[in-house]
Amino acid sequence: MNFSRLSQWFRQEKNTVVDNQHPPTSEQTSKPKRQLTFRIRGVPNDWDRGTLHSFLTEEGRIGDPVIKSLAKEFHGRSQTATVDFRSDYQLPSKFSLPTDSSQHVEPHICTLVLDHDFLGITSLFTPSQQGHEVDIIAISGLGGHAFGSFKERGGEHMWLRDALSHGITSDSGERIARIMVYGYESSLPNSDSFQNLEDLGTALHSDLRALISYRSFKPIVFIAHSLGGLIVKQFLISLSKSIDDVDQRLRDAIYGIAFFGVPHDGMDIRSLIPMAGDRPNRFLLESIGYDNSQILSIQKREFAEALGGRGEFEIISFYETRLSPTAIQVWLH
Repeated sequence: MNFSRLSQWFRQEKNTVVDNQHPPTSEQTSKPKRQLTFRIRGVPNDWDRGTLHSFLTEEGRIGDPVIKSLAKEFHGRSQTATVDFRSDYQLPSKFSLPTDSSQHVEPHICTLVLDHDFLGITSLFTPSQQGHEVDIIAISGLGGHAFGSFKERGGEHMWLRDALSHGITSDSGERIARIMVYGYESSLPNSDSFQNLEDLGTALHSDLRALISYRSFKPIVFIAHSLGGLIVKQFLISLSKSIDDVDQRLRDAIYGIAFFGVPHDGMDIRSLIPMAGDRPNRFLLESIGYDNSQILSIQKREFAEALGGRGEFEIISFYETRLSPTAIQVWLH
């Protein structure tokens, strides 16, 4: 896998990532609500999109779903779909169904789980077993959404799902990259999360150990935006200090990182503090601010040590060179 070829593709698509993080303009907010994208987990491996669509619409369960992707998860037990529905549609969180799936000798009760949070690892595209050469894992930033942060503002195009797999191919044109997103709790308003940077890095570490344990992994490339980049750095610091065999295999699998707008030296959080208020997540926000950069200074030093020998993996950074809108909290009465 040629990382320079991959980074060139990122350069072509970077505006989709950066622009989607900016607050909407008044013109954008006046438009009708767009469709929400949901995740459906637990889809049997022998189902295709047509089978899933038939089940969802059977007996009027759900009206007119649009199935955007269906990919086998890293554990291999089932598939996950991304589906668009009307934003005002009342959706159940779970569907239970008996199925005579060819994977089972006896009838089997299968539960499909529907959510909009996209927490943990979600596969958006899985190549053939023979063609699988690289894993790409995208992590969103502060106040972002694992899926929505990489989706076109005011549109339906999600570049990781709809374009990236087509851009990373073999010489014969076969798609070779498994595309995954990683979700974690990072909202600012009304959050009860008291996780700090180390906690978030530990959670990522735990989830990626599961990926390695299933032995379906390939060389890993991270796409990390904003806070997501700091989490990846914290995870790699933890990994470098471990002598565990699984962690060593995981470290050896890291091939490259693409940082998008990562505040390595801290960020201006003045406009964000009112959103957090005195909630538990304020400590995390303050720990990555300019005025309290001790944590990030230590992280920078330890990350440099964690990188190991020259050329073990590659890093490319994208950053803004022009002022952009700043998020503010608006009180509606």
